[in-house]
This record gives sequence, structure tokens and C-alpha cells, in this order.
Amino acid sequence: MRYVGYPHLAYSVTKAAVTQFTRMLAQQYAAHGVRANTVVPGLIDTPRIATTVAKMFSGTSLDEARRARAAQVPMGRMGSAWDVAHACAFLASDAAAYVTGTELVVDGGITGKFV
Repeated sequence: MRYVGYPHLAYSVTKAAVTQFTRMLAQQYAAHGVRANTVVPGLIDTPRIATTVAKMFSGTSLDEARRARAAQVPMGRMGSAWDVAHACAFLASDAAAYVTGTELVVDGGITGKFV
């Protein structure tokens, strides 16, 4: 959604394509009661970060790298898989019955830092 200092062109382009695909899907099928939304996770603490974070913060331990990554987020922590799951559950619930064609950003505020 924003350039945050990591040059991942192919990754960024495919994310943009999925977002646009979802918007068009929502438009095309809204009259049939279909809702389509995109969940956009930010810095999520998963097992995968053990390799990616180590590369980004070379010369530090994994714990130090995790702390440095968490410090980038305005909320002061990386998200969890549960944070993303709760957002998905909301969108799948009746509470989001009038929500379609949008992105739900689950990132602890980091996107707002790079506006």
C-alpha cells in the first residue's frame, strides 16, 4: 500500500493486483449478495520472520531483530496471526454485512507512518 523502504517490486505489484481484483469482484457480484474484501496484514510475527528478519537486521540476534521490527510499528508490537484472524472473522460476520470492495488494514498503524 505504501513504500516502506524495502524494494520488493514483484511482491508489491501482485498485492496491488489482488486488491484491484477484489474491488472489481465486489462490484460485479454485490447485487447477488456476494461480498469481497481484502485483508492487508502488516508486520505479523510468524515463524517465517525468523529468516526474513534476520536478513533485514543483520548482525543482531533474532530477539534483537524482533524488537527492532516491533519498534517500527506505532503500536509497539508486531501483530499476531490472531489479529489477522479476528479481522477476517469480522468481515465474514453479519456485523460487516454492508462492507464490500474495500481493504481492511491490520498493521498496528505502520501504513500511516509512510503516507
